[in-house]
Amino acid sequence: MNKMGFTYVEPASYISEEMKEILFAEDYERIRAFVSKYPWTFAKTYAKFAPHEYYVKDELDEHGQAEFVWFVEYIRDNGFDCKFAGKEYTYFELDGHYYWTMGEPIEETIILNRCDKDNYVIQGKSMVFNKS
Repeated sequence: MNKMGFTYVEPASYISEEMKEILFAEDYERIRAFVSKYPWTFAKTYAKFAPHEYYVKDELDEHGQAEFVWFVEYIRDNGFDCKFAGKEYTYFELDGHYYWTMGEPIEETIILNRCDKDNYVIQGKSMVFNKS
């Protein structure tokens, strides 16, 4: 259940991307500003089976850390649940990327991940790396 009391079950595929841009314009612009401001670190150890990049909260400046917490809360309130490698995570999709954390409580969350949507396929309730 999100802060407004609504339960989010799955991605709102019935809402067009154009409508999402209108409804969530301010949030999306805030997210875009945050994810484009700092360099992402490529997760080298996962390159062959789960390519992605990440932010480490403590490596961001004070404003970046505040935006990090806001975005993590946003993902948890507005994302969708999907399994990867047998574990369930809450993902948020925007501009060709999936964003997620490892699921720790907000105050303990120090890593924010993102991957290119084109590298993964959602099959049922599971996300699978698309090697092709």
